[in-house]
Amino acid sequence: MHVPVRYPSDAQLDDQGNVVVVDYSNPGAILRIRPDGRVLWRYGPKTGRGRIDHPSLALPLADGTIVLNDDFRHRVIVVDPRTNSIVWQYGHADQRGTAAGYLNTPDGMDFVPTRPAGQPNYAAVAHP
Repeated sequence: MHVPVRYPSDAQLDDQGNVVVVDYSNPGAILRIRPDGRVLWRYGPKTGRGRIDHPSLALPLADGTIVLNDDFRHRVIVVDPRTNSIVWQYGHADQRGTAAGYLNTPDGMDFVPTRPAGQPNYAAVAHP
């Protein structure tokens, strides 16, 4: 499958069989692509709070949002494709650190259940 990005990284399948992939670039992007290669959705602001810098992994969540590592902005974010906006963030954008609330180039995630199934669950634990 051809992916219209500079550097495709860590493609994942969503529950409908589409591919969620990130563009590991600056500015980066998240795409949802049908198996035939048609782009269904793209998120990739070039400036501002929503800009992502070298995202390395995006995972679709059950509520339709997508969680991703924004590596070089030192945060994990959740993007809502319905609104094209960040709805949750852990880490301080552009401030790396190791203290509580900070991340240093996160490059993986584990999920810790905090709510009953079917409700938003944004308590991700990022791996440095």
